[in-house]
Amino acid sequence: MRYTGRHTYSVDHKGRLFIPAEFRRLLRPEDEGTFVVTRGFDGSLLVYPLSIWAEFEERLRSLPYTRERVRWLLRKFVSYAERCPIDSQGRINIPAHLLEYAGIKKEALIIGLIDKIEIWNPEVYAEKEEVIEEKIEEWMEELDL
Repeated sequence: MRYTGRHTYSVDHKGRLFIPAEFRRLLRPEDEGTFVVTRGFDGSLLVYPLSIWAEFEERLRSLPYTRERVRWLLRKFVSYAERCPIDSQGRINIPAHLLEYAGIKKEALIIGLIDKIEIWNPEVYAEKEEVIEEKIEEWMEELDL
């Protein structure tokens, strides 16, 4: 499973967003035509195929709940998570609370991140990308990439 590339689509008044065909084709039968959308990092939304989300949940479940940071990680990701099945038009319906979190109103930038997808307000992403661009080479060097 390899989500790559970027796409910009309109979000309709009901919160429906078209998912690119090449991303939909990567879903496995066990995904049941469903993505899980939750709050991400830096103001984005994270989108997981259902089976990858289940793996992520298992990793979270294995962490010791007695640790404060674990409890907050669970709250951050799991409490905002919503199952979003793909409709017959190739769209998912993103709940209003998630669109508000990401500041998405009319357009959304969809970015493939190998095993998951990010959804951004395109303007917010462009601003952050401009600032980060200067750091990319340094980070790649630090990570031996």
